[in-house]
Amino acid sequence: MPSEPLKKIGFEVLINSMALKDRFFKKEPIPLKQLKDIRKLEIMEHFHKVVNEYGFSGTTLAKVAKSIGMNPSLLLHYYKSKEEMIVGFSDFIICKYEDFYLNRLKALKNPKKRLEYLIDTLLLESGNIEELVSDRGFYECYALSITHPKVKEKFRQFYGRFRKALTQELEDLNEAGVINTSDADLASGLLIVLFEGKDFYANITDDDTSYAQLRKYLKNVAYRILSDS
Repeated sequence: MPSEPLKKIGFEVLINSMALKDRFFKKEPIPLKQLKDIRKLEIMEHFHKVVNEYGFSGTTLAKVAKSIGMNPSLLLHYYKSKEEMIVGFSDFIICKYEDFYLNRLKALKNPKKRLEYLIDTLLLESGNIEELVSDRGFYECYALSITHPKVKEKFRQFYGRFRKALTQELEDLNEAGVINTSDADLASGLLIVLFEGKDFYANITDDDTSYAQLRKYLKNVAYRILSDS
């Protein structure tokens, strides 16, 4: 679980947006700021759609506004520039990933189930991956983190939180006797490197059979890392 509230990364609306939308359609009073957050979430969904088709270089505020059905001048009320929207998109991505990989563990009480869920989600064999952003959207933003200081800092903080949360999860599983690792922090780092590499390779191979074998092998390696064998 994240060591800091998700609101610290600046896009807490993702977590409670459905509840807010329920109130909206029931015509219950919603604070103006929260209405604005709902609208910004909707804009990010359409920004993602446009980026997935055109990439960052081909994405414009006009295209995003057209996708939403909004006047471009009104879009500027929520995001003053394309750069501001890109920074907001990095928050959007990070919130989705933190929710997908970490927050749902909270609902699982059985340690063995938690371990299975953790490994399966890292392999993207569990959960609804359609809830995540597209590969193009993620890697466009990730590549930008190399040269864009604000985006780089957001990704740096995200991976720092993710590793810390993963380390804590492994320590809890170790204490429960489900795994046996003498260094949970090192193990969490190895798992991140292992599965991040898998995602990169997945985008450059067309050999589904070979990739399926690789995933199976990586799963075995992950369990071996967690048993210190």
